[in-house]
Amino acid sequence: MSDRGILLHSDFTAEEVKFEVKDGKAVIGDKEFIVDRIHPINLVKKRMGRTRITPFYLLKWDKIEPANVQLVEVEEDGKRYAELAPANILRTLEVVFPEKGEEDVLPEMLRETHDMRYMKHLKKYAGDGGGGKKFAFKRWMLIPIALLLAGGAMFLLQGGRFV
Repeated sequence: MSDRGILLHSDFTAEEVKFEVKDGKAVIGDKEFIVDRIHPINLVKKRMGRTRITPFYLLKWDKIEPANVQLVEVEEDGKRYAELAPANILRTLEVVFPEKGEEDVLPEMLRETHDMRYMKHLKKYAGDGGGGKKFAFKRWMLIPIALLLAGGAMFLLQGGRFV
């Protein structure tokens, strides 16, 4: 089952994305997001009498965690709740991204740190015997070998000549 989300490339540009969550992380292109700290929005889809619930996240290009959607109480004129009578209380949803600090890690940096693909060429120096690709025998290789053996046998049986 794949999770879904919206990835904000800027404050006004977004893209709908599908991704798999593995070990609490979602990898989208060259970015990696930590999604296990935030409870996702449950996206309910009904199709042919079956109900499917898909986790849905709001991701931003410069945050490694998704947005947290929370219920906020506000006054009627849009200001925050300030000890009003319960009849005047309105509730609305608010999208809150984690605060940005100077030591923040960008999703690209997180991906590069956890992804060791750029170090795979180092194993040839670690006693691997020179690295390089190993020969792997495949089943389709039997056909050319059988044809070569049959041709060699015919050559020997006919006295060293092809007729």
